[in-house]
Amino acid sequence: MTAANDGCILVSVIHDDIDMLKVTVVRDGVPEGFVQMFTGELNAPELVLEVGDVVGDDFRFRYALSTDRPKVSIFADDPEEAAEVCVVIPSIDRKLVV
Repeated sequence: MTAANDGCILVSVIHDDIDMLKVTVVRDGVPEGFVQMFTGELNAPELVLEVGDVVGDDFRFRYALSTDRPKVSIFADDPEEAAEVCVVIPSIDRKLVV
């Protein structure tokens, strides 16, 4: 499931072995065989984008952006029971310390 508004994207995945979800954030390139789950733009007026799990205790990444309207695409190895998700954000300037 994927839901979005102008400032947030939520991707919900379930995989059969209840293991950690692998999340990769890149500027370009998608692993072969991955399926697109979302593509669109976010509103990021502070030029910062955060990627993390909903609870906030598994992972959290922050990125400086080169634009306040970053394009974001999300891909998964299996959209129904994903074990890996790839987030593509071409306007990433650099990774920030969390």
